[in-house]
Amino acid sequence: MAFFDNQLDSDEKIIYRCRPARRAFIEEYLLVAMTIIIALALACYRLMLWLNTSYDAARLYTVLSGIFFLVALILLIRVELKIWSVRYALTTERIMYSAGILSENFKSTIYSKITDIGLKQSFFDRILNTGTILLDTAGEDDIELVFDKVSRPLEIKRMISDKQTEKTAPIPNAKNKRSRK
Repeated sequence: MAFFDNQLDSDEKIIYRCRPARRAFIEEYLLVAMTIIIALALACYRLMLWLNTSYDAARLYTVLSGIFFLVALILLIRVELKIWSVRYALTTERIMYSAGILSENFKSTIYSKITDIGLKQSFFDRILNTGTILLDTAGEDDIELVFDKVSRPLEIKRMISDKQTEKTAPIPNAKNKRSRK
């Protein structure tokens, strides 16, 4: 997982990197599974028709079975591309987002520019411990960065908040300069 390494400044280090979580796409994977089951059922029915010498009907079910397998393959590729084409990272200095496989859409923002951190979780997201983090930055009217369908979103949100307060916190060893007599 060496993504973002070419985007780092000289003294910057990645503290967390991730992609969208596979378990957040459970509905899409279930749709793929149901499509494969339908294709297998059509193939089995085609075999029974072929054994009973109904060749024309068997040909129709062969085509239908092939179409369902093709649809399942396309759906599976689509889900995997959604996962593999998006990358997120938290560094010592900023938050980074990248999307694309052949081309790249890259965004980053420093922690001090973040004005609001939102978290969106559906009922199933809470069960699966996935969610979407919405980052609003200064000077923008809409949401600037979105960490969509990530694992452990509360942990990521806390890490962003910690980095945000770390950058704006007062110097811990500053002493009051009163003279003692």
